[in-house]
Amino acid sequence: MKDPEFIALRNKFFLNVLIATIFIIPITILIFNKFSNPKPELLKNIEQEKNLIIFLTENNCQKCHSLKNTLNNNNISYFELNKDKDSYFEEIMLKIEMPSNYALAPGIIYIEKGKMLANKVELKNSNDLETFLSSLNLIKGSD
Repeated sequence: MKDPEFIALRNKFFLNVLIATIFIIPITILIFNKFSNPKPELLKNIEQEKNLIIFLTENNCQKCHSLKNTLNNNNISYFELNKDKDSYFEEIMLKIEMPSNYALAPGIIYIEKGKMLANKVELKNSNDLETFLSSLNLIKGSD
């Protein structure tokens, strides 16, 4: 004997479970994707052994803004790495085999084929930066 009231309750229960599942699974996936830490573009490029420039900054860097302008004015594409703010800073330093205590801002690191080829830390001014870039033939030196 099947009680019609029991069957109706059971059907409503399964319908609610189905509806909850349909909404909960996509919402859970969206939340997970939003808050999971995707691999930063900089790290992907290093792993793909690309040539690139990393510009080291920190929160209270007075010279960083003018040095970024120098990079932009010379059409140099670069990745900014803030040692105070970027959670993947240590991972990048390990990947390029540079001691993180040596990475002083403002600084610039040239990566060739995924390996650190040259770096200059504690840049003093735009001329210092341009001299470094010129030594790597990334810009024409000023005569």
